[in-house]
Amino acid sequence: MTKILYLYETLNLGGAEQLFLTTLKRLDRTRFHPVVCCIGQKGEIGKEIEEMGITVKSLNKKTYLRGIPVIYDLIRIFREEKPHIVHTHLFFANIYGRIASKIAGIKTIITTLHNPDYTYEDNGRWTFKIRKIIDKYSGKICNTAFIAVSDYVKQDFEKQLGFRNIKVLHNCIDSSRFKKPDTGMVREKRNVLGLENDDIVILNTGRLHPQKGQIYLIEAFNLIRKDNQRYKLLIIGKGTIEAELKKKVNDLGLGDSVIFLKDRKDVPEIMSACDIFVFPSLYEGFGIALVEAMASSMPVVASDIAPLREIARNNTEAILVEKENHRMLAQAISELMANKEKRAYLGENARKRAIAAFDASIHVRNLENIYQELIHDRCIVCDGRAFAHTIYGGYRYENRIYSIVKCSGCGFMFLNPLPTKETLDNIYKGDDYFDNYYATASGIKSYTEAMADSAGCDKDVIGIIKKYKESGRLLDVGCAGGHFLTNARSSGFEVSGVEPNQKMAEYARDALRLNVVCGTLEDIKFDENCFDVIHAGDVLEHIPALKKNIEIIKGLLADEGILIVNQPLMYNKSLFNLFLKTNMLLKKNRYSLNPPSHLWEFNSITLKTFLKNMGFEIVYYRISEARAKPLAIYEKPTIRNTLGYHMKNLSSVISNSPALERFKIGDRAIVVCRKRCQI
Repeated sequence: MTKILYLYETLNLGGAEQLFLTTLKRLDRTRFHPVVCCIGQKGEIGKEIEEMGITVKSLNKKTYLRGIPVIYDLIRIFREEKPHIVHTHLFFANIYGRIASKIAGIKTIITTLHNPDYTYEDNGRWTFKIRKIIDKYSGKICNTAFIAVSDYVKQDFEKQLGFRNIKVLHNCIDSSRFKKPDTGMVREKRNVLGLENDDIVILNTGRLHPQKGQIYLIEAFNLIRKDNQRYKLLIIGKGTIEAELKKKVNDLGLGDSVIFLKDRKDVPEIMSACDIFVFPSLYEGFGIALVEAMASSMPVVASDIAPLREIARNNTEAILVEKENHRMLAQAISELMANKEKRAYLGENARKRAIAAFDASIHVRNLENIYQELIHDRCIVCDGRAFAHTIYGGYRYENRIYSIVKCSGCGFMFLNPLPTKETLDNIYKGDDYFDNYYATASGIKSYTEAMADSAGCDKDVIGIIKKYKESGRLLDVGCAGGHFLTNARSSGFEVSGVEPNQKMAEYARDALRLNVVCGTLEDIKFDENCFDVIHAGDVLEHIPALKKNIEIIKGLLADEGILIVNQPLMYNKSLFNLFLKTNMLLKKNRYSLNPPSHLWEFNSITLKTFLKNMGFEIVYYRISEARAKPLAIYEKPTIRNTLGYHMKNLSSVISNSPALERFKIGDRAIVVCRKRCQI
């Protein structure tokens, strides 16, 4: 399980902190163990996090400027907790967290970049310049990666601080909190707020800061209220310019028509009770309040700035107007309030967009993928943690990249990230898996032909098995349509099979009269120590919980039972390796468009090491060239495919030479392992 320590400046009620709470509620606690730390007070958010059973450590520092004591305390906490990842948010937490993590030996440090600070908040003072230098070099020296809340923020930090390896992950909302307006709830909430049912209510939420442009909203509101006294303006939030905004309201004579509500926990209910949402920001990192309003089906008027264009399209999900222009803002509000059909159109589109693109479940799944890409649990072969990307690329599937990475300790290769169980179920349990590999226009005939083609190899493997076990109960894991089981049965074994694809399992049962169960080893309960032989042919590379499944196999084997592994070594050091590399260069594409079926890629050393580490004694080991024919993709008569076809054939001819056995350079291994008696 991966432990992640989150570091914040404080955990008081705020936008970034509220987003964090939403994220934690959905984080997969079976894979990730969160620990939370803050430099200041725990605040309301910290208390809610503790109620979820998550550890919250507070330094209770009243000022963030006491750098050395803060760093010292953080080093102590990091060494106590030993997190795999430290994830920091906001300036002082970023600086102190990076330095402390580096000193404490934390290898993976992530910072979320929330705002384009260095473009818009440069006050020209020497303190700001020092702040920028510290942020820049601490990030470059310490950070493994950065997460930007928008493409705009990413581009800004690349330009201002020269950061690289920035991943974009849009902020999110808990869409279940934001509902379409309900008449009864609207009346009740308006009564609480002192509003009449026929009031036209404009809402703005956000901290009271020049960035948020509330001064222009008040000026626009002054213009539209001259035409209709039923207009009311609600502003939710606290900040440094609250007194300035209230003075502006008094100077314009707006009186009680503008209501300041400070911070509120009932924002979703207030949104449902208002008519229009206005977001006049001068600049933003993302604009989470805008997404919340969209999820509430509110018609929106917002500034036409780059990060907000990532959220909503003009005249489709919102009306976007020139920033710092109160006259255009007033005109857009008036025109929208005069057009009921357009308000309904924008509100409906906005809600669909907010839920489809920015719901918390999507955000958290993508965040978990980022964590998994940056750090794995230890290598299953050598228990190491240092991984590097390879030239082989990987798979591009369902708009995701699954990269092939390599353990720098032992050379073991695997996918990063591993596909989810849902993705793997779609691959192996769906019709496509059967149809692509076995059922063509000629029906099951193609599978029977494949069985005949495999018979020679199967009999070779069975001959090896019989040197160690003449007969007995044999289980074939991932038995497909039963070709190996058919040959094993004819050789005198009592056979059973496990196959996750229903069509294949049904074919093995109905056409071949084999005892085959549909499912996986984790799904099916066999008696302990009930099999003399277990065969895993072209299986290990497909199993996500590989170590767990090998433990299950050990439990199913009788004492002195035999596990035989018939395993491809796709990236072993053979000419086939050269074929793959050259083919990638010819295609100019490192990523296969096939489903990500191979999760693990053993070589001749890592396969033996893995099996020994799992407690097996290796009694036979052989490497040879794969029996696979040239892939169908090379049958198309293009120059590129023809060259690939001949390279594959040349690979087969050379790899089948007598030198193969001596130098161990083939791309298929046959391994026989014995389970020792339990004493």
